[in-house]
Amino acid sequence: MAIARTHTLALVGTEGFVLDVESAITNGTPGLYLVGLADRRTREIRDRVRAGMYNSGLPLPNRHITVTLAPGSLPKQGTSLDLAIAVSVLAAMEVVPPDACAGRVFVGELGLDGALHAVRGALPAVRAAVAAGHRTVVVPRANSAEVQLVPGATIQPADTLREVVAMLHGHSVPDAVAPSTAPAGAPHRDLRNSCPPERSSQPEPPTEAAAPSGRREPGMSAFTPVELLVLRTLQDHHCRSRAQVINEATRADPTANKRTVAAAFDQLHTRCLIRWEGRGRPGQDTGYYRAL
Repeated sequence: MAIARTHTLALVGTEGFVLDVESAITNGTPGLYLVGLADRRTREIRDRVRAGMYNSGLPLPNRHITVTLAPGSLPKQGTSLDLAIAVSVLAAMEVVPPDACAGRVFVGELGLDGALHAVRGALPAVRAAVAAGHRTVVVPRANSAEVQLVPGATIQPADTLREVVAMLHGHSVPDAVAPSTAPAGAPHRDLRNSCPPERSSQPEPPTEAAAPSGRREPGMSAFTPVELLVLRTLQDHHCRSRAQVINEATRADPTANKRTVAAAFDQLHTRCLIRWEGRGRPGQDTGYYRAL
């Protein structure tokens, strides 16, 4: 079992701390499991990382993936952990060289489309990384101007997760590359040892708007909040029927409408993002619904 290691930063008040991020892929119940998160809100990281990797052409394998963030006693808040978790998982998948990840610190929020968003407190966090001996820091390009002020830091800005993958393979990263907007269900291009695509001079087509009632029109590259709720419910519970999925989802989020949750479940099932695992038929005790 190979273990991939990298680093990220946590901000407690105005003081930054370096966190060790480790990922391992093993046999067991498929899914992404995060360990060492003291803040319950960081459970949302799992959904952002899963969707961001999928829409970047890097879907998670159908294996048991464990990610730990140490020290576990340190409070962890916000969205700055996303990028480091995604990179450590990619290293465990051997999509990127593990050695290239171990020598860098990764800070950034991962969007559902694979884009990197700016985070708060980047300046004191990078200052803490340099003080701890970690001089190479990968940050969202929107944060690069402020963190360049830290003496001794080597800043590597990126706009998307795809750019980070190319960077870890030693390829030069262009000034800006748009995130992947490949339609759902399209074949994913293998990004191993490849550069990100050059930015086209033609204007990009407008992004499709989400349909009301929690559904997603074909071609959108992001999950709707209700779809994320359904996927999170399937990861947290072994639901043996559609009705159980709806009940568990509305129990987790009382503001969710059962009809909307049912529509999101049907949409995910139609797109083969949910399937019945085990023998027998849905509703029996020989299996359960699982999110892919």
